[in-house]
Amino acid sequence: MNLAVNLPMKLSEIDNKTLLVKTQELARSEREVTLSVLHHLREIERRHLYAELGYSSLYEYVVQELKYSNGAAHRRIASMRLLNTLPEMEKKLESGALSLCALAQAQSFFRQEKTQSLEVKKSILLNLENKSTREVERELLSSSSQPERLMPEN
Repeated sequence: MNLAVNLPMKLSEIDNKTLLVKTQELARSEREVTLSVLHHLREIERRHLYAELGYSSLYEYVVQELKYSNGAAHRRIASMRLLNTLPEMEKKLESGALSLCALAQAQSFFRQEKTQSLEVKKSILLNLENKSTREVERELLSSSSQPERLMPEN
């Protein structure tokens, strides 16, 4: 994981090809760091370290201590929990085939549907690869036994 990216002070001074390559490298590094954050959160949860710091939940710790927004905290925790049950999907997150948002949406879906089967979960996740947030929503709605519970409120 290379976090040190050597860019000139002014992005306007680098050529187009270099800018595009560096942006690709940064996106890959960001996905690697995100996966590392999920691993750290898993271990913090396993050890209940958030409680030692006075937080009542991992979510509260992530929002208050790590300064993530409510939505960002939810996505990370939900994704972390899903990856606990299907660690082989980590490669999909790292490659960008599955987004953090898709994983979190799928985890919420699995909880609502009370999906226990790892094979069903894996099949649904593979179906969500390379889809936008809206496409993921539509896919999960079409698979739901209670689609009205998944419908976004206006």
